[in-house]
Amino acid sequence: MGIGRLFPLLLLFYVSPIARCQKLPASSSSQPLFTETALTAEQNDIYGKFLDFRLSLNKGAINLSDRTFPIDLSGPDQIPCLKGIEVSNLADARKTVHLINADILKGRVVRLVGPDQNDLKGGLLSLSEIVFDKRHQFAVMSYTFSRVLN
Repeated sequence: MGIGRLFPLLLLFYVSPIARCQKLPASSSSQPLFTETALTAEQNDIYGKFLDFRLSLNKGAINLSDRTFPIDLSGPDQIPCLKGIEVSNLADARKTVHLINADILKGRVVRLVGPDQNDLKGGLLSLSEIVFDKRHQFAVMSYTFSRVLN
């Protein structure tokens, strides 16, 4: 399946008002599950296309968290975006964390940053897990961008 069909929804999600920073609820008793399973080529392709888009806006280097965060699509703002889309991997994407492999850099001006690094001049971009529809025609993800004040 061509990734070109996946990216339009991803871009729509990025520029729409529902793409606000999403965090796990503070009252969540279950911790995210870190998986050593590598991201799929399809996931890496989507993250790469998002980074290309983000870099086209930034015109500078991006600090990227070296791990994903679980996606949260439970808010009322997300329901209209997902109308008519049957997602297939939401349960896993709500509780999973993957390491982002350096292969995603591929000539991009992106610096992978671990949780213990403090030199984050310009901020930190973090990407959620990706949720696909059952036919893998659409993909939904969210992101957070945290500015670092020195």
